[in-house]
Amino acid sequence: CVNLVKVKLVGIAGNDIFSGNKVLTLGLVWQLMRAYTLAILSKIHNQDSDKPIQDNEIIDWVNQKVAKADQISNFQDQKLADGIVVAKVVEAIKPGIVNWDNL
Repeated sequence: CVNLVKVKLVGIAGNDIFSGNKVLTLGLVWQLMRAYTLAILSKIHNQDSDKPIQDNEIIDWVNQKVAKADQISNFQDQKLADGIVVAKVVEAIKPGIVNWDNL
């Protein structure tokens, strides 16, 4: 299944997930979410172009959706660490969907 979505994982095995290793499990979930998101964005992008979507195009799009203080420079940006910027992007797409009291 992992090869089907072209996710690269190093140093994680089924036992890591079974034993509840939160860091490695989160790494797996993040990679699956990223692969899914890129697949969706590529489908949308490829309606207008034959080239696959690039990371910088996604980052530019994200930065158009959030305030200047929340803009990111890459996918490793520390502003993404707590998920607030992601929630703000979701909120920009569908206002009222984020329950800010729970964050």
